[in-house]
Amino acid sequence: HEQLGEGDIAIYQTVNKMKDQVYQGSRNPYVRYWAERIVKDVPAGDKYGEVDAVYQFVKRYVRYTNDPRGWEYLYTPYQLLKVIETEGQAFGDCDDMSCLAATLLKSIGFRVGFKIAGFRSDRKYTHIYNMVFIPGKINPWTVFDCVKGDFQIGDEALYPVRFDEIEVP
Repeated sequence: HEQLGEGDIAIYQTVNKMKDQVYQGSRNPYVRYWAERIVKDVPAGDKYGEVDAVYQFVKRYVRYTNDPRGWEYLYTPYQLLKVIETEGQAFGDCDDMSCLAATLLKSIGFRVGFKIAGFRSDRKYTHIYNMVFIPGKINPWTVFDCVKGDFQIGDEALYPVRFDEIEVP
């Protein structure tokens, strides 16, 4: 947990930390074990079903909770999964939820990324959510937002005043 400052520099520092966590976490056997458990009832080859299973898991087991003002908490996917295992529910904000979903999906072979968006007149980035590459679709890059309880895969908030899309290597 650290104070990263404000503005675009702080946002991109957080995104770079998230990319590192996804890259490292997706190679962790514990994370891979959780991903396998999450998709075990999805028919083999049903890529959309696998994405939806991970999406529903994160929405169900991570309760959205704001970070303290001026601070950026970024839990690792491993930390969140350990808390879910022991407590039944973890807590985190949009970057924690997005990072967990991306890591689980990357651990089972998906290409993933993040979309950062700003919706306010000051044009500051205020939200981050997922992008995943689902082969076989006309537009294979699909967004999903674990924070929005009533959203489905492909739904995203309308009218961002600015956004950026970042693929995780």
